[in-house]
Amino acid sequence: MPDAAATLPSDATLDLHLHTRASDGRWTPETLVERVAALGLRAIAVADHDTIDAVAPVAALAARRGIALITGVELSVRWDERQWHLLVYGADLAEPTFRALVDEQRRRHIEAAARAIAALRAGGYSVPSLDDAVGGRPPLPIYVMDALIRDDLAPTILAANAFVTERLGIPFYIDVPLARAVAAAHAGGGQTVLAHPGRYEPAPLGAGDLARLLAAVPLDGLEVDYPTHTPEQRALYAGLADRHGLLRSAGSDSHGPGRPRDPLPYPAAAVAPLLERCGLRLQRAG
Repeated sequence: MPDAAATLPSDATLDLHLHTRASDGRWTPETLVERVAALGLRAIAVADHDTIDAVAPVAALAARRGIALITGVELSVRWDERQWHLLVYGADLAEPTFRALVDEQRRRHIEAAARAIAALRAGGYSVPSLDDAVGGRPPLPIYVMDALIRDDLAPTILAANAFVTERLGIPFYIDVPLARAVAAAHAGGGQTVLAHPGRYEPAPLGAGDLARLLAAVPLDGLEVDYPTHTPEQRALYAGLADRHGLLRSAGSDSHGPGRPRDPLPYPAAAVAPLLERCGLRLQRAG
C-alpha cells in the first residue's frame, strides 16, 4: 500500500487491473513494469486471481521507476448461485483473516489442478501441452484448461471446465461466499470492488441485482471503466455507483502483451476517491 503522503499529478494515468504469471497472466514483474513505465502510467495494481505472490516483486520494481503500486487481488467469489470476481485494493497483506482467505484459495486451486492432472494421466488422456501450460509454476486450473484447449480436448474455457468437472469429477469452480470475502477484505483494511460487472458471465449485473447484493453485502465499489463495457454500460455503472455511494475503479484486465490487450492509461481523477482510501492523493490542478 502506498505511503499515506504519496501524491500523483492531477493528470496522472493508471491501470488498476493487471495480471502476471503468478496466476493466469503472461507478464513477469519485469516486463509488466517496463511496459507500464513506457506508457507513462503513474500508478498500477496487480490483481492476480486468488494470489498475492507478485505484489511484492512488482512493488519493488515499480518504486524504482516512480510508479505507485496499490496492493490488489482478484478473488473468486459466489453470490446468487453464480461465480463473480471481487477486486480487493489496499488491504494489509499480513492481516491474519485476509491472508488466511487468500492462502486458502491459492491452496484449493493448486490442489484441484494437481488432482485433475493426476486424473488425466490415470485416464490415459493425451495432453502434451500440459507441461508448457504450467510452465514450471504451481499448477492451477486455468493452466489445465488451457492445455485441454490447445490439445483439442475442449473448444473453450467453459467446455474445458465441464470436461474436468463432469468427466473427471473434479470441481473447477473454486470460490468463497461473497460475504466472507468482503468481511475478510475489510478486516485487512481493503476496499472491495466488483470486477467487470458488464461481462456476460452468464449475464451482466443489473440495477436490481446490485440493489439485492448491497442489501446483503457491504460492497465498496464497481469497476466502471473496463475495456469491453459499452458506452451504455459504463454510463449505467457510473450512475449506479453514484446512486449507491460506491467507489469507481478502472482497469484493462491485461494478462500479457496483447492478451487480450496491453495496459491502458485511465485518468486517475476518475477514481480519486478509491485512490484516497488506498493512500494516494491527487495534486490539485493549476
